[in-house]
Amino acid sequence: FSGTSIPIGGGSSTEDLSESLNARKGDPIWIDDNTILFWMTIRRGNRLFMADISDPRHAVVQPVFLEAEDASPVAFYWQHMEPALSPDGRWLAFTRSGCALADSFESCTNLSLQVLDMATAGAGNSGYGALVFPVTDEYSRIQKPAWSNDGSKIIFSGGMDVSGSSGFGTELYTIDFDTTGLADGTMVLDNNLDRLTFTDYTPGDPIQGITNTSPQYTPD
Repeated sequence: FSGTSIPIGGGSSTEDLSESLNARKGDPIWIDDNTILFWMTIRRGNRLFMADISDPRHAVVQPVFLEAEDASPVAFYWQHMEPALSPDGRWLAFTRSGCALADSFESCTNLSLQVLDMATAGAGNSGYGALVFPVTDEYSRIQKPAWSNDGSKIIFSGGMDVSGSSGFGTELYTIDFDTTGLADGTMVLDNNLDRLTFTDYTPGDPIQGITNTSPQYTPD
C-alpha cells in the first residue's frame, strides 16, 4: 500500500493510508482492469476506497467517499459496505449504516441503500466532495444490492419492515433506479418497491429468521 494521508477528525488530524496494510478490508469489485474498489476500516468505521494496481508491487489507494462528520472531532461510526457497480460504470450502490460503537454492528441503525456518482468518486483527492444520495428509506436490514443488466433496477435483501411487515428473516425486493428530482431534493425513495419473495411460517414453528439474500440477475 501507498498513497496519502486523509483528513480525519478535524484540525490537522489525519490518517496515514500507508499504515493500513493490515486493516480489515472486504467486498472487492473491479472498476476496470487496473482498479479495484473495496471497503477498508479506518478509525471512523468502514469506508470505500479505490486502489490502482497497475503496478502490483505498489498499490496506490485513495478514498472514494468520506462522511461530512469525518472532518469533525465528533465521532460517529458510519459503515459503508457491499459496493455494487452499475453496468455502465456510472453508479455505485452500497449499504450505509450508522453505529454508536465502532466495532459493534449490533449498535448499528439508520441502515439504507445509497448510490454514489462515480464521476465524483474521490473528489478533491479526499472523498469529501463525492455525490452520494439514498435510494431507500432506513430499515432494520438492507443487504447485498445488485443491478439489473440495463441499470434500471436494483435488487436487494431487506428486513420485513421494508414491506411494512414485522418478523424475522429477510426477503428480496426491487426498486426502480430513477434520478429524477435528484437536483432539487424531490427524488422518490423506494421507487416502485416490489417484494419478490414471501416466506411462510407455520404457527409454533421453532425455525425462525429464514433469510433470502445475495440476489443476482441472469445476463438477459
